[in-house]
Amino acid sequence: MQSAAADINNKSAIQNEGLVPEVMESGDWRRGASAEQMRAVVRSIDPSVAHIARIQDYWLGGKDHFEADRIAGDEAIVQLPDMVASVRNTRAFLGRAVRFLTEERGIRQFLDIGTGIPTAANTHEVAQAIAPESRIVYVDNDPMVLAHARALLTSTSAGRCAYIDADIREPEKILNAAAEVLDLTVIRCPEWRPDRPEDAAGKSTMWGGVAKK
Repeated sequence: MQSAAADINNKSAIQNEGLVPEVMESGDWRRGASAEQMRAVVRSIDPSVAHIARIQDYWLGGKDHFEADRIAGDEAIVQLPDMVASVRNTRAFLGRAVRFLTEERGIRQFLDIGTGIPTAANTHEVAQAIAPESRIVYVDNDPMVLAHARALLTSTSAGRCAYIDADIREPEKILNAAAEVLDLTVIRCPEWRPDRPEDAAGKSTMWGGVAKK
């Protein structure tokens, strides 16, 4: 599954095009990225190589995926028949968790790591429907997610919404950038399971950094 969902994030090609700043906010979008820069992001996407963000979009019933993603997604379902139900249940849990934290616990700040392609009931939509002043920072390192950042960055005027182009294995980069918007409340890190020691160290640094903040 990991080989099928290979990372296609061509950072060097994107950087050569003078891509948007690492933290993009709704009010800064037009200054942050031109149409040509966004086309450069799209050009960096290889539709022949499956990517987990698009595979998950396929499982969720979305439309932003390619044949390679559907093939990989179907192969995963053969091995794990409950995969689609699990992914959809996880997405539903995210909505319930954000709603509970916002409505019942008064949380107004969220750091959503591994955002994925926007779908219905995104974190900021759920939180700001209850508390318009909520602040949300999304983090992902997939060019297609970046291409959809405009849809993510639709904050209410009372709140804030930002996007960081980063990998969870870059905890210091994420924390430093997110700190410009948040006091840091993480709700999605636990679902990511590191495969390598260096990845586990990154996750530990992330949690440690949040605790210190």
